[in-house]
Amino acid sequence: MESQEQIAFLRTISLFSTLEEESLTCLSAKLETLHLSSGETLVDEGDIVATLYLIKQGGLNIFIDSDEDTGKKKLVATKHAGDCAGEIALLTGVSRNALVLAEGKTELLSLSQKSFESFSLECPDAFRSVTRVIIKKFQRVLLRKVLSSSDTFKQLDQETLEDLGKELDLVMLKGGEYLYREGGGSDGIHFIVSGRLQVRTDFKDGTQKTWGKLGRGQSVGEMALLTGKKHSTSVVAKRDTLVATLSQDAYYRLLVKHPRSITKRFSGGIVDDLWAQIEGGNRQLNTLFIFTVTPANSDVR
Repeated sequence: MESQEQIAFLRTISLFSTLEEESLTCLSAKLETLHLSSGETLVDEGDIVATLYLIKQGGLNIFIDSDEDTGKKKLVATKHAGDCAGEIALLTGVSRNALVLAEGKTELLSLSQKSFESFSLECPDAFRSVTRVIIKKFQRVLLRKVLSSSDTFKQLDQETLEDLGKELDLVMLKGGEYLYREGGGSDGIHFIVSGRLQVRTDFKDGTQKTWGKLGRGQSVGEMALLTGKKHSTSVVAKRDTLVATLSQDAYYRLLVKHPRSITKRFSGGIVDDLWAQIEGGNRQLNTLFIFTVTPANSDVR
């Protein structure tokens, strides 16, 4: 592929769409061309291949094990010309968890981790821009895993899950950073994608009372959103924590589109979890509800 044609192609890839001409030229020089015949293996499950692939022509079929005993594979995705594959592995270098085969005659442009590191030294601003996009995609991958595997969302059908995923905004909290403070109004329902949150009361003398801790797949903020009341406690990240927030506007959009599923999950879920707390049940709660009686001073516990 001629240099200018290759640069023009890179501009069509969302990962690089914001890069300047100089950065694209630098990146283009580090790409290698790879040709695969139909059905040929690009990556096998378990391979450690820290390489980004850009599909110039043809496509890639992605398979995972559907039956560990028989080794039967299930097609889970197909990528086409203009798509890319391997972005997360380019940063992490983790082993691949899928089998990737060429669909038809396929032409790829590949960027190795070593070449990407070289790109970071020559074009640091462009490198940071690309890395931010990859990290956001990685966070979305984590979010999809939580949505598909957590008991919190097991009552939702596939269509509702997909719409919910589109409405959620991801925020990374640093350890010690507040998600919200006591007395503040609701800005949505918050789901933990990774990390841990602490629900607590901060007293004026600097002491604190912890009411509970929340981990991956759990949520907080439903009561304030649905009742319109202010938060009765504060919520702070115990360590770096990725949170997905469903805003009030997004909640009502979902409620209009999927009234039965959303009502059952959020309103019904609140009733179920409150009842479990009242009964002192041992089951894991999807949502933590805290009712506090505020003392007159911090000496009262």
